[in-house]
Amino acid sequence: MQAYQIKVLPKDTCLYGGRGVSAGNEADGPVLIIKNDRFGEQVSLKVISQRPTQPPTITDVGVLERDQAFTLNLKFVLRVEAKTLAPNFDSFVYCTIMQGQI
Repeated sequence: MQAYQIKVLPKDTCLYGGRGVSAGNEADGPVLIIKNDRFGEQVSLKVISQRPTQPPTITDVGVLERDQAFTLNLKFVLRVEAKTLAPNFDSFVYCTIMQGQI
């Protein structure tokens, strides 16, 4: 298990992976648990993934309100990004990577 905290800004903020990553995890699991701070702002989530021999896809996952959480299987995921919906505010997001399946 690995846990970390990230300050999410009103622009795309990387929670997992990176812009230079070109191959996703092909193993089952791990999972990423994303939890918005209980005093935070609304945070939108986006997942960039790529299956073998296919182009990358971008999926808008949705919005986490204050104190809400979301679990995501990282199979084929290149990057997970978040940004606050309020243009002048940030929010802390807590991430935990765990081995397992959802």
